[in-house]
Amino acid sequence: MSSSEHPIILVDGHAIQHPYLPWQINFLGYLSLGTASLSLIGSSLICLHVLGPSGRQKNLSKPHLRILLAMSVNDVLFSGVTVFNLVLYP
Repeated sequence: MSSSEHPIILVDGHAIQHPYLPWQINFLGYLSLGTASLSLIGSSLICLHVLGPSGRQKNLSKPHLRILLAMSVNDVLFSGVTVFNLVLYP
């Protein structure tokens, strides 16, 4: 199969052509790795800023910073899993 042919995949027992070329599939994987890494770094920095040593009690008393912290922790977990998943992909 050359790089210009669409790969054949099985869906419910039927052979169909994949809508993306192999190089497009690889590009989307690397793009996901890059964006998930940047998201992981950015959300980690937000968590460190909110939980930093200066004014931790003051920061956590504000509802919008608690919501921001919860969203950042969630994003760190999701981005970490995405990066870890893509790194382990053969």
